[in-house]
Amino acid sequence: MHSFARLVFLSLLGLSLSACSLLSYLPKGSDDPENGDEVPEVNTSRPAAEIYQEAHQALENGSLDGAIKRFNALESRYPFGTYAQQAQIELIYAYFRQREWEQGIATAQRFLREYPSHPAADYALYMQGRINFERTLGLLESNLRWKWFNIDGAERDTQYARGAFVAFDNLLRRHPDSPYAADARQRMLFLKDRVARHDLAVARYYLKRGTYVAAANRAQDILAEFSGTEAVLPALDILIASYKALGLSDMEQQVRSLREQASGQTG
Repeated sequence: MHSFARLVFLSLLGLSLSACSLLSYLPKGSDDPENGDEVPEVNTSRPAAEIYQEAHQALENGSLDGAIKRFNALESRYPFGTYAQQAQIELIYAYFRQREWEQGIATAQRFLREYPSHPAADYALYMQGRINFERTLGLLESNLRWKWFNIDGAERDTQYARGAFVAFDNLLRRHPDSPYAADARQRMLFLKDRVARHDLAVARYYLKRGTYVAAANRAQDILAEFSGTEAVLPALDILIASYKALGLSDMEQQVRSLREQASGQTG
């Protein structure tokens, strides 16, 4: 229950930040489609400012398809200048709300590549993390609940989680004073805990199936990547069981000694 409450808190906190923190970069609005109608073609013979205002208003109104189409048309017609930059920023948010994850990531990466010193570069990094955070949450939670899960799919889920972690880490290193820094730190802690628990589940899965080398390798990875976390003792237990099953008595005893030391430190 505590983990679920923390998950809900993080989601609400992130939505609050995304709606309020960065002025016009993150407009508010509902998620209703544009009156249920097909989005009309964009007249690109108009000035950039006019197309931008129309796109921005569509995004504020929650007309995501219309906003995306107009921002893309603006970028295509006027690829340089302030309006093109702003269009990319707001496209990231529109794709995020539309749950078009790949497009959102690609737009954020393109923005950072083209405008690495832009005042909103921290936002683009943050949204890279947010998109991968959101796309992996349900998958990781699902895998942790079930005894049987697809290993290949599970590895893909942690790939997204690790991608989110890297983006948030880059944000903190490059923009430590960003208004998104505190939220990024909280999400990194959450992701580290979830990935550690996921990797433990995978290691236990291997151990239960009798694939002891795979179980030992995964346990070693956990010890290397998640030292100082609650995953250490269970990983050592898996390593002990794996070495015992493999008949590696000396290595088993070495890990038992480490287990006793680690248990004394945590106790």
